[in-house]
Amino acid sequence: SKLYVEEENKEVFREQRSKREKGEDSPYEIVITHKNGNKIQVSVSPKPVYDKNGRYIGSIATFTDITDRKKAEERLKESEEQYRLLIETMNEGLGMVDNKGIRTFVNRKFCEMTGYMKEELVGYPASKLYVEEENKKVFQEQRIKREKGEDSPYEIVITHKNGNKIQVLVSPKPVYDKEGRYVGSIAIFTDITDRKKAEEKL
Repeated sequence: SKLYVEEENKEVFREQRSKREKGEDSPYEIVITHKNGNKIQVSVSPKPVYDKNGRYIGSIATFTDITDRKKAEERLKESEEQYRLLIETMNEGLGMVDNKGIRTFVNRKFCEMTGYMKEELVGYPASKLYVEEENKKVFQEQRIKREKGEDSPYEIVITHKNGNKIQVLVSPKPVYDKEGRYVGSIAIFTDITDRKKAEEKL
């Protein structure tokens, strides 16, 4: 226990000693204090040791330094939180669909634009918002273009939950897995209803 300075790590060490005596050998993580005072996060893979009569006499373990990995995980988590904040506070709608046309993600602005809650959109066909045949047709044509790798912006009319029509500019990007297979698309939706009305007046 000399290496486990903090009380929480001393407690983990005591618990793990007790588990070894019971024959348990599941890996666990703990913080070790280096002689210079630095903290080292390690993954411990233990094995109880018995004498020839089957009596527990101690344990052997391999210690893997995972300090850098844990720091990388923390940086990734912070980065993900920053991206999540950016996505949820952006002034344009953002949505994702899989290769079957099912919505897998929408941000807060997209919900505001359409009048639906996330729970009413995620897991449902993206075509749910395209009521008129002409817009259903545009959506299907665009799905095919994403599968071919095309990503040109296009305009379409979304039907709000209250029945109002919203004209949007869609800026799509196909998404691929690490093997290069098409798995869906992500798109930014910009409400251009007011702009289109102004153009019509002109």
